Amino acid sequence: MKLSTWCLLAAALFLGAAGLSDCVRAEKDTAPSLSEIMRKLNGGTNSMTRNLELDLKDDDPDWEAIQESSAEYVKLVDGLQKGTPRKGDKASWERLTKNYAANARALDAAARKKDRKAAALVVTRIKNSCNACHDVHRPKDD
Repeated sequence: MKLSTWCLLAAALFLGAAGLSDCVRAEKDTAPSLSEIMRKLNGGTNSMTRNLELDLKDDDPDWEAIQESSAEYVKLVDGLQKGTPRKGDKASWERLTKNYAANARALDAAARKKDRKAAALVVTRIKNSCNACHDVHRPKDD
C-alpha cells in the first residue's frame, strides 16, 4: 500500500474511534432509569445494599470502600428523587424518595464517622422500607 492510503486509513480509524468515544461519553452522561438505579441499589445478592450489609458485619470493616459505596448510594438515591414513577402519584413518590434520601445521607454520615452500629441500623431501616414504596409505585412487570 502507498503511504497516502495508509494515512487515509489511519485518519478514518482515528475519526471512527473519536466518534465512538463521543457515543460512549454521551451514554455515560445519560441518567440511569429508575429500574437501573433500583437494581444497582437493591437487586439481588450483589447489590450495593447487600454488600454494605455484609461489609458492616466484618470485625474490621474496610471503611474506605464503605465510604465510597455510601457516597455513590446517596447519588443514586438522589437520582430516584428526580425520576417519575410509572405507577402511583407524584406526592407519594416525593415523600417516599425523600425518606429514602434521608436514610442514604444518614448511612453516608455514619460511614464517614466509621460508626458500624449506626450504619448497620440505617441499612436495616432501608431494607425494611422497601415494601411501603413498592406497594404503591412498583409496576407488576418489574
